[in-house]
Amino acid sequence: LSLTFLSFCIGLSDAEGYTGVKSSTFDANWTPNYSDNFSFPTVFSIFFPAVTGIMAGANMSGVLKNPSKSIPKGTLLATIGS
Repeated sequence: LSLTFLSFCIGLSDAEGYTGVKSSTFDANWTPNYSDNFSFPTVFSIFFPAVTGIMAGANMSGVLKNPSKSIPKGTLLATIGS
């Protein structure tokens, strides 16, 4: 996960607009750049319920009949539904 985040920040990708490994790419991706009047509270208000809902489902694993099957299925459905 750390390597994925680092590769995002420094721009390691073969996608269109690939800039290569540059410190300017790292600087541009390190801080958030909200656009279209989206602020941190707006983004957080969408992200927080999605994450806490997934965690609430995982924490209830003790009452599930088959947690090894139900948790991945519920997590994927919650992520898609968010």
